[in-house]
Amino acid sequence: MPESTAEFVRSASAAYAQLQGFTAVEEVRAGPIAVTAAVRVRKPDLCTVDFRSIANPIAELEERLVNGAEFTAEELIGLPLAYDGKGTSIHDPKNSVALRKTSRALFEPLPGFRALGELGFLETLTRDFLVRDAGDEAIDGQPMRHIGLKPRETYRSQLLRAITVPIRRAVVAFDVETLFPRRIRFFPSRGTILQAMLGDREHVTIEYTDVRLETPDEGVFTPIAPEGWRLFQETQTPSDGWAEGLPFPFPMEPLLKRGFSPDPSSATVTVDAGNERGYVSLLFHADSEGETERLVTLRAGNYLSKNLGRRRATIASEGRATSVGPFEGHVLDRGASWGDEVSGSEDRTLIEIMWTADEVFWFLAGDAIGEAELLDLVEGLAAALASSTDADVSSEMSSEESPDAPSETPAEQTPEEPSEMPEP
Repeated sequence: MPESTAEFVRSASAAYAQLQGFTAVEEVRAGPIAVTAAVRVRKPDLCTVDFRSIANPIAELEERLVNGAEFTAEELIGLPLAYDGKGTSIHDPKNSVALRKTSRALFEPLPGFRALGELGFLETLTRDFLVRDAGDEAIDGQPMRHIGLKPRETYRSQLLRAITVPIRRAVVAFDVETLFPRRIRFFPSRGTILQAMLGDREHVTIEYTDVRLETPDEGVFTPIAPEGWRLFQETQTPSDGWAEGLPFPFPMEPLLKRGFSPDPSSATVTVDAGNERGYVSLLFHADSEGETERLVTLRAGNYLSKNLGRRRATIASEGRATSVGPFEGHVLDRGASWGDEVSGSEDRTLIEIMWTADEVFWFLAGDAIGEAELLDLVEGLAAALASSTDADVSSEMSSEESPDAPSETPAEQTPEEPSEMPEP
């Protein structure tokens, strides 16, 4: 006698509870979004991702408008990602660069959803969902049993935590032999970013092929960079004094004096301590009672990350030259080119200014701030940087004049050529 729908669902849920890991090729499709990646999963929360193809218009638009992508689709393909339950390792074999992030950063394709290697919902199927038989249909010649799901509750509060089920309904196709979910189709809940993008009638499809139910070795989730690579460590929420760990000065006083307050939770600091290279990003809010929030983002680095390299190229090619105190720079009115791509862009100002000081690249972007005010902020930063450089030079001269310092003849002193910043 065949299993009832409830019995089959309980069996599938129990099978996943016993499964310790798997390897597969995963395809995610949602309207214009189409992503394929090889994934390896090991419980409780370890995952590696190797993207094979990416079509993500949302990320492409963000990059085109504001250079907002940390990695573009072209850069992510061939860039292995490994999450070990604590942080993510990103290894770039083309440039011998390893980046360690302190969070799960697998560059998920669906906004607001974990989709890559994520099947944890199977453990609570019978508790969280109403189930029904949705028929039998083979996939790739393999018999499947389709189970329809509908949330029992879309929101449940448990005092110290809240549980949200962000779908209206779903159909899961289980392999009848292995009970592994080969295909998942669902409609996102109204009010989610994904539903707003897709509309009411579009669904999301996640499909697994080349499935192997062996548990991957734990070592694949903690890759070791080869000797000689640059090793960058990222910190997203630094403690007090975080700027002291940067390999270059990062003055904030000119912004503070002009009424801008830093948001420490937005700070991203990435440092290769062994080679004294790094880059940083920090958001500031203006002290204002107006309805429109006024923001500036200060980025800097004596090493060009992928994002900083693209940002520098865009501003240099599309912006216009300008003087920034004693330094030369470029200014780009990003909002001027948005047009119909951004709703309300005619009332929004987004300007970014770039300059180089003492082999450090600086970028200041102002949101809802006019060019004149932004240039004033930049002038203050440039003056602070120039003072810092003069102080360093004065200190070096004092050291050279000290009786304990080795002396050099004028013939032995040769000016050092400024070096190009390496790009990853």
